[in-house]
Amino acid sequence: MREITLAGYGNQGKAWADNLRDSGWKVRITGRPDGKGIAQAKAAGFATVDAQDLRSIEGPIALLLPDESIPGFFAAYLQGGERRQFLFAHGFAVTFFRPPISTTDDLILVAPKGIGQKLRENYLAGSGVMGVLAVDTEQSGRAWETAEAVAEGLGLLRVGVLRSTFAAETKADLLSEQVVLCGAVPRLVQETTDFLVRKGIDRRLASYECLNELKLIVDMMVEHGVDGMMSRVSTAARVGGERARDVILPKAELEARTEKLWRDIESGAFARSLENKLATTRETEIHP
Repeated sequence: MREITLAGYGNQGKAWADNLRDSGWKVRITGRPDGKGIAQAKAAGFATVDAQDLRSIEGPIALLLPDESIPGFFAAYLQGGERRQFLFAHGFAVTFFRPPISTTDDLILVAPKGIGQKLRENYLAGSGVMGVLAVDTEQSGRAWETAEAVAEGLGLLRVGVLRSTFAAETKADLLSEQVVLCGAVPRLVQETTDFLVRKGIDRRLASYECLNELKLIVDMMVEHGVDGMMSRVSTAARVGGERARDVILPKAELEARTEKLWRDIESGAFARSLENKLATTRETEIHP
């Protein structure tokens, strides 16, 4: 039986724990001493291990804590060991925060391209989500073997995985979030819905047209690609979309603004600003 220790029992941690256990793995949970994860993991029937004992734990350890918490957790409870395997669900912490990991350790990325809830739901449905695998450092000669085994246990191989690098996964993920997923799309939905309401359209109808039908379009793009989607919509939708996209999102301006976001990501400026924002938030919570 394969064994793994998961540090963190949140969004990804819960899904990893459930999927791997269902795939026949022996799963242990650890985490920050002041966190709620340990108690929740015990209630879900998982074995737990005190963070203070992690240096003596054998087998791979997956760091599934928030990215900004990983370096501090690593320095406190994991620094100083040798020839271990560390897994990450996202490359951010390694690419920009770089925990104090020994050159004798295997550094492995198994990044599900979906939130934990979807990872679990798709697994239970007999499917999975796509994943990205990478190895940053390897001393054991078994890093890729471990990456693929964990990916299989999570259900990623049911859909497919891409081999990449920590940096490429991180930068592509951040830019897609900022430009498309959490940037332009939510803004366009919200602003267009509000615009229609100001023009006298019932909010329920405006919301349905802008938000609910978005899923239908995205599903078609996932299945058939952008060109395939455009060939399947109505003539009015296709012609209107082609006319409007350069009015709403002029190509030259979009490229220039996207380039600025990319430079901020690649230089580490975004990571530093995120770290500063989180530090300010924590200070406000301590001294409101």
